[in-house]
Amino acid sequence: MTRTLPDRGQPSPRYRHLGMWNYSLGPNSPIPGQRLQVYILDQAGEIIRCFEQIEGRCIDPGYVDFFESHHCRPALHEMPIVDIDYDGQIAAVLCPHFTQSMGMKIYLKLLGEWVNRWGKPEYAL
Repeated sequence: MTRTLPDRGQPSPRYRHLGMWNYSLGPNSPIPGQRLQVYILDQAGEIIRCFEQIEGRCIDPGYVDFFESHHCRPALHEMPIVDIDYDGQIAAVLCPHFTQSMGMKIYLKLLGEWVNRWGKPEYAL
């Protein structure tokens, strides 16, 4: 049986032994994309869990005028990191609002805890 892998991204160099696949690590990363998307894949290549940054509630609705003047600004949303289960439902909010300015320490801590909870050696890539 051959494993079907996603058409984007690559196996995690840090946690490939637990079946983790880096689909997208954000716009300014070696694996570019709109937002953070990390998956755990089983032996068949099915996505078991997702560690993603999603667009949350609106903090500031922004402003656009007819003339698109300098007063215009985009809307701002919270960007929580969430754990998504096999059914596509949000199982837990791991960080209510994550920005790159918070640094990598909190991201690596959350990622390590998440992958060690849901990843398994038999999912090794």
